[in-house]
Amino acid sequence: ELCGQKVCLHTALGNDDFGSFLIAALQRRGLDLVNHYTSEKKKGKKNDVSRFLSSGRKNSFCLKKKHEESTIARADAEIGTGACLVISGPNDRAFVTHRGVINALSIKCAQTVAQGVSHLHIAGYYNCPCLQADVPELLRAARLNGATTSMGVQHDYSGCWSGIGKAPLLVQNNSAGCAPDFLILSEDEARSIVLNLRGDSLKAHALDAEQDATTLLTRGAAVLAVVITVGAKGAIAAARRYPGSRLIIVKQQAAPISPEAFVDATGAGDAFAAGFIAGIHCLSSWNEADPSPRSLRRALILGCAAGASCVSNLGASAPLLQENLRANITALYKLNEQLSSDLPDLMFHLDASK
Repeated sequence: ELCGQKVCLHTALGNDDFGSFLIAALQRRGLDLVNHYTSEKKKGKKNDVSRFLSSGRKNSFCLKKKHEESTIARADAEIGTGACLVISGPNDRAFVTHRGVINALSIKCAQTVAQGVSHLHIAGYYNCPCLQADVPELLRAARLNGATTSMGVQHDYSGCWSGIGKAPLLVQNNSAGCAPDFLILSEDEARSIVLNLRGDSLKAHALDAEQDATTLLTRGAAVLAVVITVGAKGAIAAARRYPGSRLIIVKQQAAPISPEAFVDATGAGDAFAAGFIAGIHCLSSWNEADPSPRSLRRALILGCAAGASCVSNLGASAPLLQENLRANITALYKLNEQLSSDLPDLMFHLDASK
């Protein structure tokens, strides 16, 4: 849960041992799951989503406080469930990826997915090639239903880093809601996308997260904020009150972590994104017409605290320990004394998520 709100995961899993393992793990964590891959879809029959809707059962595609039902649609899976082998060392990591059925993930019923959702997050834009064409309509449908949206991209193994800077995701004067409200990136991802937009060589420029956030926000008129994680240095967010207005830049340092407490950085970016989203919804009283540095900083604090809690775990699937999360939040609020009055409210929401 995020601050007491149920989460539903839309993905593609195969009908194999690994897929069954993941389904069981998600059930234990209390997440609702919709599997969008079936062999029936390839044969022209109704897919899991349309069949579920035509059954007349209560909609379970939403992230909301009262979530009464869930559905798990199993796949026939001739291709198999995707997997990623992470080789993690003290100074570097390598990823060996088999996408499996996630390669075929496509969501055509955007209005249904967005119904009743308070926030839609799209993770792994570059890891889901068939989903990329559906992303603008998913974002638009969510906005029409009153939801906020965010997106992370992950690494583009092709090295092209294209698509993000093209219509309709990041275009000037885009009023159709086809761009994410919050674009959440690592500094390497942000730099690669910016250099692709400019046609420059990656080796020709040093990383500058503030400059990259400003470039992406200026390029994408429909994006409310660009958020970039900068590893052990923390995170930076760039936002604006209205098109053409002066940008708001907020920098947040990371939670202090001792070398002994650091175990593995795998999943820290996703943990940050979850914390940031929870911060926007639970703490910030986010007003897109008038975003404030205070609301951004509160969300960045929760994101950085979640990311720091993640690196104390081995791997990306272990749940964040509440005691670690609370300790990191408290440490960050001590560094931001002007926000100290917010701490009791944040801890109350954390308690509601247990």
